[in-house]
Amino acid sequence: PSLQMEVLKQGYLGMHRGVFKTLKDRWVVATPTRLAWYKNKSTGETNDLAASSGVLELSAVLSCAPGGDAKSFTVTTADLSMVFVARSSEDRDSWISTLRPGTHATAANASAAHVEGTLTLVGSVDVSKRWCVLSGGVFSHSAKADATAEAEVSLNGLCSVLQGGKGASLAFTLVTQHARLNLVAPSQSEYDRWLSGLQDAIEMGWRSARLSLSLCPLSFYPRGRMSISPHGGCLV
Repeated sequence: PSLQMEVLKQGYLGMHRGVFKTLKDRWVVATPTRLAWYKNKSTGETNDLAASSGVLELSAVLSCAPGGDAKSFTVTTADLSMVFVARSSEDRDSWISTLRPGTHATAANASAAHVEGTLTLVGSVDVSKRWCVLSGGVFSHSAKADATAEAEVSLNGLCSVLQGGKGASLAFTLVTQHARLNLVAPSQSEYDRWLSGLQDAIEMGWRSARLSLSLCPLSFYPRGRMSISPHGGCLV
C-alpha cells in the first residue's frame, strides 16, 4: 500500500458531540500522516477519506498526552484540544505512542508537498520564466531562484488546478481566490510533479477547513475543547 494508506492503528474511540456532549462511538484510523474518524468499523476499514466524518492532519499536532483519568488522552493543535477516552489504559498508551509528534516525522515529511523549479508564466500581455516554489501549502514565484518572492498565495479548498490552458500541451492553470495563473512546465515529468504537489496541497487545505467546520460549537468549550469517550461520539 501507499504511504498515506498505511494504517498504524485503528479502533473504536468515543467522541462528545455538540453543546450537550452526546456520546457516540466512532471508528478511528491513524496513518503516518493523518487521523480520520468514521461512523462505524465497516466504513472506516475502507480507509476512504470521502466517507469519513472528520480528518486531522498529524503535522498539525503539537502534543499528545495522558488526560485526566486512566483511559483518556488529549491531542492538541494550535487551534483546539481533542480529548479521547480509550477502552483501556493499555489502549490509551498505544494511541499516545502512535500519535505523539515526531513519531512518524520522516513518513509525514516524505508525503508533504514540496516542489520547486522553473515554470513559464503566461500573462495577458507577456510570457516570462519564473522560479516557482510550493512549500508548506504556499505557492510563490520570483524572477530567479535566489530572488525574493514577488507573489505568494496560501492554497486552500477554494483553489483548484485545471489541466490545459494557454501556452502548450504542458500547460495548467492554478485558480486561487484572487487570480488565475497560467503556467507551463518544461517537461512531462515536471508537469506531473507540479500537478501532483499542487493538488495535494489544495486537498490538505480543504481537509483543514473541513475539520474546522466539523468541530461545530467550539465556542461552547474553553480553548475549543472537545471530548471523546469510549461510548461517545463524533462531530458530524
